[in-house]
Amino acid sequence: MASQGHIKIDRRILSWEWYKDSNMVHVFLHLLLNANYTDSRFEGSLIKRGQLVIGRLKLATALGLTERQIRTCLEKLKKTNEIAIKTTNRFSVVTIIKYDDYQSSIKKIDQQNDQELDQQATNKRPASDQQATTSKKDKEGKEIKKILYRDNISLLEKDNNTLISDYGDYFTNKCYDLLSSYKIEKGYKTKSDYLTIKRWVVKAVTEKGIKPILKPQIQQKSDNREYWEIHHGHLGKTKEEIMEMVANGELE
Repeated sequence: MASQGHIKIDRRILSWEWYKDSNMVHVFLHLLLNANYTDSRFEGSLIKRGQLVIGRLKLATALGLTERQIRTCLEKLKKTNEIAIKTTNRFSVVTIIKYDDYQSSIKKIDQQNDQELDQQATNKRPASDQQATTSKKDKEGKEIKKILYRDNISLLEKDNNTLISDYGDYFTNKCYDLLSSYKIEKGYKTKSDYLTIKRWVVKAVTEKGIKPILKPQIQQKSDNREYWEIHHGHLGKTKEEIMEMVANGELE
């Protein structure tokens, strides 16, 4: 458990969908405050930064809630991709999906420990002007640099821009959150995060009731009844499926 340092809470939490649910706020803040700020080991397992080991009974006791209330809160937090949970035969590990968003940049504070923690958080956090990157070489030996949009999600900058252009910034970030959570919980690996998002993550996010902001040319086709009725008759697909194919570049 973290006992030093501090976290940053943005005022945007006031518009968080669970803000009026006191149990949800209590549980989420408890997870944030107790998540690892540096990697550590627990009973032979690596618990990474932004993760913590939990037990529902211990959580219930610590927060004055029932196990059922704890279970409900955790399921809701998973559903909205605030957290991911990986369960072993001995314990459960919670991962805060956007842990670095709750870490402060470097500030002048009194205690040396807090200064060191802030420095670590800043060094590891991708910033708009200095994002973390990964690189590897293609078959011709040329270096391919990708930007980390989550700790386990990396894309070429042009692919990120394409997603934002096609679906909007908010929807794209929800895609990153869902894929990141799925990777953590299932141990899922991808050859291309971008193609994976296009293949099934977009549809999965849409099924959660989150709609993309389509770029103008796609929206025009969506509004063109004749266009999608013709393709419906030809392909036997719904309007939504046809528009997804347009967005994915599968239909002109």
